[in-house]
Amino acid sequence: MYLLDAKNEIKRLNDRDVHQLEQALNQLQEISNLRNENRILREQLEGKPATEHEQRLLRIAKGIIREYECQVRP
Repeated sequence: MYLLDAKNEIKRLNDRDVHQLEQALNQLQEISNLRNENRILREQLEGKPATEHEQRLLRIAKGIIREYECQVRP
């Protein structure tokens, strides 16, 4: 009985760990996507005077990326 309980507990912990790793990987992928989109935006604006609205959007995007990175890193 104890062995079965121990096996079930190990499986439960492994499942939880796998779920947490999948969540972290998804967040890292989202960060990567946001960085790429932000880079593309900057490249499109390169050499052009950015409007106040465009500058604000870039700052907001950068802040969101930083916030995501803080959530993913321990």
